[in-house]
Amino acid sequence: MKNICIYSYNISGLLSSNKELSTGGAELQLLTLAKLLKKKGYKITFLVGDLQINRMDSKNGFLFIKCYAKRLNNPIQKLFFLFNAIRKTKADIFIERGSSEMTFFLSLYAKFFKKKFIFCGASDINFATDEVDPNFSSRSFQRMFHVGLKTAGDIIVQKESQRYLVQKNFKRDAIVIKNFPTIVDVAEKNVKEWDVIWVNNIIPYKKPELVFTLARKLPLVKFLMIGGSRDAVYYEEIKKKALEYTNITFAGFIPANEVANYILRSKIMLNTTIVKGKYEEGFPNSLLQAWQLGIPAVSLISNPDNILEKYSIGFCSLTENKMVDDIMSLLGNEKLYRHMSGAAKEYVLLHHNTRTILQQYLDVIES
Repeated sequence: MKNICIYSYNISGLLSSNKELSTGGAELQLLTLAKLLKKKGYKITFLVGDLQINRMDSKNGFLFIKCYAKRLNNPIQKLFFLFNAIRKTKADIFIERGSSEMTFFLSLYAKFFKKKFIFCGASDINFATDEVDPNFSSRSFQRMFHVGLKTAGDIIVQKESQRYLVQKNFKRDAIVIKNFPTIVDVAEKNVKEWDVIWVNNIIPYKKPELVFTLARKLPLVKFLMIGGSRDAVYYEEIKKKALEYTNITFAGFIPANEVANYILRSKIMLNTTIVKGKYEEGFPNSLLQAWQLGIPAVSLISNPDNILEKYSIGFCSLTENKMVDDIMSLLGNEKLYRHMSGAAKEYVLLHHNTRTILQQYLDVIES
């Protein structure tokens, strides 16, 4: 059986209670994939950038190898350390999800040593050429990423709109594989304590401030905010502002395996993310978790392949004022709410089957 290396800078945060190692849907999807591949007999190694772990570490049955050194300032030494870390994985196949400079190095290594490299898209802007991806500090780093993307063995995307961007901008075909459902055990009680829940990393482009705007316009609606952040200063700013509102509960960082219980005790999942320009998120994991639990969504921009309208599982509002109207429509119309709640569960059952998604990954891995 082949050895697989999964690169994810922050994935060890899923196995930690440290809020400064907070992770998002990309990391959760990779960990889900890793667990399923391990059950199939593959050896899985994670290549990570977390400087708080040892150079090589074992957690939850996985080997973690650090790909960046703490105190190396010489770029040649850093590059040597990086390629040595990649070599230590002894992997036949490399998988990455989301844009980074590592895409270039993993693709280069795979080409030189005749290994397989699979790039999985996260946000739509990963495949943009007219905007700088927020993951990069300059166009120079983005150009490095684009070289890695063009030379990757396979490209996996989450939706048809991303496949179109890959074809248009990079003249390559991509394989559409939907996100895994990631439900964990939830409590049997279904007492609704909050009207609207917001679950995200607390970073600027997730637009947590929009929750405050909605809370001001809807003073009788109860909001819950969940999220950690690697930016401690920004996190504290948002926390301080949230505590000024009597109708906002700020829970902060909650371990990934506990979030579902908070979603279940809420009525509506709120998404406020605006990535950049015309580009939206890939497939928000928080929305998928909510739909699994029968919780409809109200989203500002994110609407992968227009599924909110197509399957009647929520609203894509486009403006702040429309978000207010859509929240009140769901809270004030029990018949509409029950319809969207049932449709949300049905959508996940029909379109996010774990066995089918895993087989699609296996077909790419073994091709």
